[in-house]
Amino acid sequence: MVTSSGISGKHCRDVTLAVLGTMLVCELVTSLGFYRYIEKESVIIEEQRQALKKASEEKVRLLGSLAKTNGTVTSILGDFHALNSRVSSAKATIESYRPPAQSAGAAKAAREKAAADKGREEQVEQLLMEIEDLKSQREKLKEERNHAVQ
Repeated sequence: MVTSSGISGKHCRDVTLAVLGTMLVCELVTSLGFYRYIEKESVIIEEQRQALKKASEEKVRLLGSLAKTNGTVTSILGDFHALNSRVSSAKATIESYRPPAQSAGAAKAAREKAAADKGREEQVEQLLMEIEDLKSQREKLKEERNHAVQ
């Protein structure tokens, strides 16, 4: 059969099939390209999700470290205040053992009395050594506090 334009039906069918085949191939290529685009985007999204997860874990770790450091500083400050209290108490005890200002004769009698009272002297010496020890502990705590704050 021949159409009015002079083209046979078979030729029309072949052209139509070729056009449809070309359209099908175009759709296939477009779909494949879109699939590859989606695949690339999903890989990028997964990488970003993993990076966010790692950042979140690092944040949690840093917050834990900060809380631990804060606890250490608080503990050091508590120790420091306790030592200051002990030093003040020891100073008050030593002051209570000092005789009031006296005349030369009374001072001599007081010194002789203090020499006779060995137990009291030993206690004063022990308190003085404890004060020195407390001072050194306080200095160590100051250094630890400064180190922890940094």
